[in-house]
Amino acid sequence: MAKRINELESKFIAFYLADPKQNATEAAEKAGYSPKSATQIGSQLLRKPKIKNAIEQHIASRREAISKDS
Repeated sequence: MAKRINELESKFIAFYLADPKQNATEAAEKAGYSPKSATQIGSQLLRKPKIKNAIEQHIASRREAISKDS
């Protein structure tokens, strides 16, 4: 069974997607991860398949919505 995205991971995804100028470190800090480890955590989160898939799905749905509006 695939692991679910926990609350901190969900916040990370939301912050990461909210601002295109923001990077994984900033998103990790805003989500509540320790500033001391935010760089490592942000990088690790982006490599997790469940996080990567959630981000890719969100981007794909945005693209689809934009193309429907065009």
